[in-house]
Amino acid sequence: MSMLQASELQGLLYSSYSSHRYASYLLARFGDPAQGLSWVENVARRVSFGDGRGSGGRVNVGFTSMGLQALGVSQKALETFSPAYWDGMDSPYRSRILGDTGPNAPEHWEWGGTAEKRVHALVAVFSRDEEQHQNEVARETASLAGFGAAPFKTLVARPRRSKKDPAEHFGFADGVSQPVFAGDPRAASLTPEEKRLHLVPTGEFVLGWDNAYQEQTPVPRIDDGPGVPFGANGTYLVFRQLRQDVARFWQYLDREAARIGRPVEWLAAKTVGRWRDGSPLTLCPNAPNSALSSANVFTYAAEDRLGERCPIGAHIRRSNPRDSLDSDSSEAIKDVNGHRLLRRGRSYGERIENPRADDGIDRGLFFLCLNGNIERQFEFVQYTWINLPSFGGLCDEHDPIIGTQPDGGGFLSLPGQPIRERAMGLPQFVTMRGGAYFFVPSRAGLDRLARLV
Repeated sequence: MSMLQASELQGLLYSSYSSHRYASYLLARFGDPAQGLSWVENVARRVSFGDGRGSGGRVNVGFTSMGLQALGVSQKALETFSPAYWDGMDSPYRSRILGDTGPNAPEHWEWGGTAEKRVHALVAVFSRDEEQHQNEVARETASLAGFGAAPFKTLVARPRRSKKDPAEHFGFADGVSQPVFAGDPRAASLTPEEKRLHLVPTGEFVLGWDNAYQEQTPVPRIDDGPGVPFGANGTYLVFRQLRQDVARFWQYLDREAARIGRPVEWLAAKTVGRWRDGSPLTLCPNAPNSALSSANVFTYAAEDRLGERCPIGAHIRRSNPRDSLDSDSSEAIKDVNGHRLLRRGRSYGERIENPRADDGIDRGLFFLCLNGNIERQFEFVQYTWINLPSFGGLCDEHDPIIGTQPDGGGFLSLPGQPIRERAMGLPQFVTMRGGAYFFVPSRAGLDRLARLV
């Protein structure tokens, strides 16, 4: 492959479809393999690719390893995929490294996790208005049923009020920091510093292209036929349904801020690493600055090595350490960029009326991210940066927002002068409700799958 073609890549690689306010995720199970393959051929005509334009909705599809197996893909062929993919997010080993234990354990999930709840395919539908969305979801539901594969579960996202509407219920701007892969047309408009911090090789997200290690990302096959293999220009999608306990979050912050004698908003910002509007603590240590609400060009080593502005254990610093994990800033950024994720999440459930009072309504985040190597990207970030207690020189701490906290609560160190402070007794704010690894084929890949015999 000599040139990346947008028309081959499913649209999620290029866009979160932020202008499409409505989103639903149909999780399906196949019946008869032949009918399932006929459905693949049918839905492929409506899938949106990177060259998609117009005012209509967008459809993207993905398949679990069980789904490909249900369509007739052999075990031998499945072993050409990522081990994490065919092993599954809910396997005992993956559960341990992801922190999916205790209340997060797969046996408690609403989908995935156990044999009777595992799904085969994902159909993601994005629309600009409500009526259009209802029609498009009904169309895809009917299409699945017509080929013997009715949805196992339909997950409905909360409609976005605007492009700047926060994607999560704790009330913070989200999705500010995103990498850009070299084959994305937006790469050309990046400043030199943006390129240094956020530009990654195409193979980090698109299979068959050079990755951060100057190696071609492995391409899985489903047959031995000639031509471009099935997995070329595809990607892996991680999907996790995360329930957010908003009342517990703000009740905890109220108590702990009072204990250490600090404003609640100050402690909330220290926990996340940004103020609610998105202003990064590294650039705005004392108060939010609306002019910097989308700021993403900053480092930690030069401006805040000790974490006196943005704590080393804050959520955004753990999930993207930038230049802080090596004495050589350039090498640190290069290493971190070998673990980046393209996030495509949406919130679900109604906004809570009083964030300090539990109303019993289920709400949270549909966390979706794309990566070319599940182990080196998503699983590495989740284990080594989010949940490893010794991250960045810390001891016995986990990510304060999405980390798996120990019995009795966790800690968050708050460096400062003249002495360090410490938030204590951090409870679990986020709980897993379902998840799976999907493979998202290219246009040619869908065509090849539909013709599998």
